[in-house]
Amino acid sequence: MGDTAEALATIKPIPYRSLPGPKRLPLLGNAHLVQGEVLHQQLEGWAREYGGKFRFAITSRRFLVVTDPEAISSVLKRRPQLFRKGPRLVQVVKDLGFHGVFTANDEAWRRQRQLVMPGLDPAHLRSYLPPGVGGTQRLRSSWRRKAEQEQPIDLLTDLMRYTVDVTTSLAFGQDLNTIEQGDDTAIQKHLNFIFPKLAQRNFAPFDIEHWIKDRETVQHVAALRAAVQGFIANTREL
Repeated sequence: MGDTAEALATIKPIPYRSLPGPKRLPLLGNAHLVQGEVLHQQLEGWAREYGGKFRFAITSRRFLVVTDPEAISSVLKRRPQLFRKGPRLVQVVKDLGFHGVFTANDEAWRRQRQLVMPGLDPAHLRSYLPPGVGGTQRLRSSWRRKAEQEQPIDLLTDLMRYTVDVTTSLAFGQDLNTIEQGDDTAIQKHLNFIFPKLAQRNFAPFDIEHWIKDRETVQHVAALRAAVQGFIANTREL
């Protein structure tokens, strides 16, 4: 971290307006180009076109994109003191009901981090290893089976299911096995709706749903919250 910080400190600042990026429209910026659900692919394409540092805008919100791993690591280590989660993201996750340590800033982040970190110490992580290994073996077997049958692998979907399985095993002691059951699990159906909705609202020019609630979103969020509360209740009974 010290070497990275010193190296970054010696870099001559580059004015934001001098950076390259996709052509913008007055008032809208690049809002007409941005597609929230595949933005990661758009950013990769723009990085190939404009280089490792470029800019884009959505109405009045300005974005700086960097691809250098050391610079990204330095940013993550300096959060939330220097780099903060954006107000739109915080607003959306609050509306959706899962504002937590990953989106909090300032004192709220410090309080929540103190609650989360004890569960991630080495002693606790060793006890989490068996369920993590089980989920990893299922993922490996699924990919191997699809490869042998020459079936395509939906990497993003499989990794999201893997994340759900490992997270619920660690946090609640519940083995959902969404890797093998796929979208048939109730929680996966809700996540398949909520995560794209989060991306859509975060990168929309105007977050209309902050004022006008979408009934389907409300139903998915309520069902997901009920499922998590059920996990917590089951874990307390163990």
